[in-house]
Amino acid sequence: MKGVLFLCTTLFDSSENMAFKRISGQSNLITFPKTASVAYAAGSAVEITSTGFFIALATTSPSVLGILQQKISSTDGDYANNTPCLIDCGDANTVWEVDVANGGAATPFAVTDIGQFFKMGGTASVIDCNTRSSTAGAGFTAQGLVFLCVGFIAATTTVSDTSTGSGKGLFKIMSSALVRPSST
Repeated sequence: MKGVLFLCTTLFDSSENMAFKRISGQSNLITFPKTASVAYAAGSAVEITSTGFFIALATTSPSVLGILQQKISSTDGDYANNTPCLIDCGDANTVWEVDVANGGAATPFAVTDIGQFFKMGGTASVIDCNTRSSTAGAGFTAQGLVFLCVGFIAATTTVSDTSTGSGKGLFKIMSSALVRPSST
């Protein structure tokens, strides 16, 4: 059908617990086709594939497309389709409140992590504090260090867990796919 836009059937529910929440900055909502037959939590960080669809952000991803604004589940009527979905790409000043996991780090996420760069954790909904680096350098995005901590909310309490965020911090996305296309 020409001129008709279909969106994922499960729209964002503001009461749902989202891992990434925009705290400040301008929203930049776009629609982008999802990879078919993949479930996502609302608030997941996503990236662009070489085939033109979005997928969950991996720990080594060099750039972030944005934050998915809706839940996609296997019971959705369009689950097996490449349906366009709503993604908030934010802007250069956007700050996100994000859950932080402690992937076996001897040092939990703490206020001293402000100014450090981080990667995604075991899922596209948490940042792993075990990946902290203060030396971003030229190749930091190629290593997946795409999140800059700009604020501290709560320390991590669970050790050796990369998928459950017991800590919380404020982060900026330092490598946007809208500015720098993904190499994946």
